[in-house]
Amino acid sequence: MKTILRKRWLLGGLLSLCATLLGATASAAVQADVAYAWTPNQATLYGGYNAIAARISSHHAISNTVHANSGTDVYWRIAGYYQISTDNSNGAGWWLDSLASGTDCANFRTFADGRGADVIFLCCPYTDSAGLAYQGGTQATCGRDSVQWELFSHEIGHTYTATHEAGMCAGTQGGTIMAACNGKNIPYYSNPNIVVGGVTIGDSTHNNTANVYNYRSTQATRKSAISGVTFFKDTNYVGSMSALLPQGSYTLSQLQAVGIANDDASSCTIPSGWTVTIYQNDNYGGTVWTLYPDANGGQSNFPGYTGLNDNMSSVWIH
Repeated sequence: MKTILRKRWLLGGLLSLCATLLGATASAAVQADVAYAWTPNQATLYGGYNAIAARISSHHAISNTVHANSGTDVYWRIAGYYQISTDNSNGAGWWLDSLASGTDCANFRTFADGRGADVIFLCCPYTDSAGLAYQGGTQATCGRDSVQWELFSHEIGHTYTATHEAGMCAGTQGGTIMAACNGKNIPYYSNPNIVVGGVTIGDSTHNNTANVYNYRSTQATRKSAISGVTFFKDTNYVGSMSALLPQGSYTLSQLQAVGIANDDASSCTIPSGWTVTIYQNDNYGGTVWTLYPDANGGQSNFPGYTGLNDNMSSVWIH
């Protein structure tokens, strides 16, 4: 029987911290792919598809900072975004069950499987809980007004077997990400080797960094790795999204056939070990840009390359 973990808490912003790290960190994080979805209600609440995708992208990045701060040796890559068609006032338990096996989320699960997502996360309109997840599972959710880094780090942390730890506070600054202290949280999992604000944020019985670390490989190998490149209309992997493109060469007409307009792409995700060569003109002409996976998940923003943003007309993926 699966264990469901609930969290009711007040959420605060990311604090400016002075931290002393006493433990060594891993040189290369173990990557897992997370697919995010939301309901129409949530899209409306946050300003539409692009707005909620952009919010998820920025708060997802803070969640990766939580891992880097804590020494979990984990990095989460965004596998893609999806808007489901269902909206209702059911509670958190109904939504989590639906995400796991219900027909309402079946298309999202198919989408996530196609993109190699190891974990799936759904932003829901429920109000009876801030978030809900399966302990050691692959599904997590957040409720209305809770699309933010604390919930991503906390609920997806549950899927890595992280447990609740009420009272794990760092002085007056707040509680570790699996705790709820003073109505705010610091961007750390508990770790007896880390000091924040003069307080050691873990002990022999509170070490969620170890829990996440020990489960990292299990979670990262749930699904096969992403087997293609995805282009996005906007920076930070938001906006309209192309189909997964396998290795090969693509002229402008071939790009348009998979939803990529001329001179319109601004970011892409690149599988580990792959290279993306982008051409300014159709038929592989004009200025050439060569993109590689970055060190933390194979994601590339085009404005980082001089002249590339909104300037792709053909591409070679190899």
